[in-house]
Amino acid sequence: MVGQFILTCSGYTGTISPAIQIYKGDSMKFEISIINKIITSIKGFEKVNYIPVSAASAKILIESPAGTDYVEAVVTDDDKIQFKLSSDYTQEVGTYKMQIVLYDTDSDGTKCIMHMPEFTYEIREAIGDVGVLSSLKRKTINKE
Repeated sequence: MVGQFILTCSGYTGTISPAIQIYKGDSMKFEISIINKIITSIKGFEKVNYIPVSAASAKILIESPAGTDYVEAVVTDDDKIQFKLSSDYTQEVGTYKMQIVLYDTDSDGTKCIMHMPEFTYEIREAIGDVGVLSSLKRKTINKE
């Protein structure tokens, strides 16, 4: 089984990679598409079957320099996980890890938990403070 994760944030879409950068104090809504597929290869021919992700709920584990916490997430009918990363989770500059955990209960009452592969992202300082900059007169500085 191959898992593919697609991240949509503020209308921009991309695959999850270590290149994700968030800035200190940012708050944003995320939507992650999960595509499960089984690739069967018989005599040189490949067949791809897509399997829906059936989960009742999800949590997003966040490992920061200060420790581990989680955010509640919503699982939609079209295999997307939606959650909001509030500014409470972006106050500390550094490298973070995020991991999606899916929860469900089988028809026989057995609880199922599935951890997706973790990915890293970085929180950086912004190049300026909008609050401070907006109180200044606009100036253009020529670099020579």
